[in-house]
Amino acid sequence: MLRKLWEKFKTKRYSVVILLKN
Repeated sequence: MLRKLWEKFKTKRYSVVILLKN
């Protein structure tokens, strides 16, 4: 369960970074 949360968190962070880069 914790791993799923971590993956979701990572994905969100990457999305934000990508949005900021664009």
